Amino acid sequence: MKKKFLIIMPIFIFALIFLAKTPIYATTYDKDFVEYTLPNQYEAGYTQNDPGDFYIEYSCPTSDGHYNELFISCGQWLEEPGFTPPSQEHIDWHKEFIVSSYQGQEDYETLNGEPEGKMIEVNGVPGYQVTYTTTESSGLVSSHGVFVLISDYTTLWFSVHGPGQYVFSNEVKNMVNSIKIKDTVLKAKGVPFTDVSKNDWFYNAVKYVYDNNIIKGYNDYTFAPNDKVTRGMIVTMLYRMEGSPNNDGKSKFTDVNSSEWYAKAIKWAVDNGIVHGYGGTTKFGPNDNIIRQDLAGILRNYAKYKKKNVNVTADLTKFKDYKKVDSYANASVQWAVGKGVITGNADGTLNPKGNATRAEAAAMIQKYCNKVGR
Repeated sequence: MKKKFLIIMPIFIFALIFLAKTPIYATTYDKDFVEYTLPNQYEAGYTQNDPGDFYIEYSCPTSDGHYNELFISCGQWLEEPGFTPPSQEHIDWHKEFIVSSYQGQEDYETLNGEPEGKMIEVNGVPGYQVTYTTTESSGLVSSHGVFVLISDYTTLWFSVHGPGQYVFSNEVKNMVNSIKIKDTVLKAKGVPFTDVSKNDWFYNAVKYVYDNNIIKGYNDYTFAPNDKVTRGMIVTMLYRMEGSPNNDGKSKFTDVNSSEWYAKAIKWAVDNGIVHGYGGTTKFGPNDNIIRQDLAGILRNYAKYKKKNVNVTADLTKFKDYKKVDSYANASVQWAVGKGVITGNADGTLNPKGNATRAEAAAMIQKYCNKVGR
């Protein structure tokens, strides 16, 4: 027996040394809207895939014969408004849910104290984490971690539990930090904006100006199609169409600070005769709204700068409100109608003095690019 022990012991020690030096390889799982990395000793168990979400269960045996278990549940709701960032209210709700879920299960396992929660952020995605421990009837103490990440139209539940202090290990931290929620809105719509639907009349125009980096949103997910276009916005759109030529942004206008986002665009547009300040003043009015006939005039000036044919006329009398076009804007509106940049409204009007919206500006720029040429 002693001799047998002496033979086995070196083999056992060698195995320990070998396993200790063996690297833990990782496997990356890539779903339609989430990516995460797990050590390769995790084996996939039950898997459920639906068009809008999925649920996967992983398990990994431990040295004492127990299992570490991982549950990943991810869902997306593309027709619902975007989620608000996680708050303390989310944490409190989840803590109460955990406490209530263990009530009546005293014979099986007991919740050890109150769950702990905190706000987290993983790869720029906000969320929260709740951890807690339980004791089974056998006396085995297990630790649990629930990680919830919320990004635009996607919510991801990443739950881990196992014996001892497993959920606090670096292994779990690395798993959680590997999570990348993809841009589900962009994947579903072609644009990232939650306020632009494929059913909107302006969808194709917004997609065009977004794809061509002509108009950006107010932030990553807001386009604000019904907001009014300002003078600073329109020159910035044309400036981007021109490739954003560099300049110092300094101008004669007292209401244009060279550090503002529109300063270089205004400097470029004024220097090239595309737009002017208010007559006889040193004011530009970067935040003033633009009416539709003036937007036509700016686009015509841009076409002239690009050496396009601007001597195009059209019969405006087919529009009910053609007499509302001011004399100074008549040539510009005729050019815009003649080139198909302005097609009029569904009610047969031009609405020349109505404030142009961001959606209308996107539509006019798309038509300009397609019919006049960039």
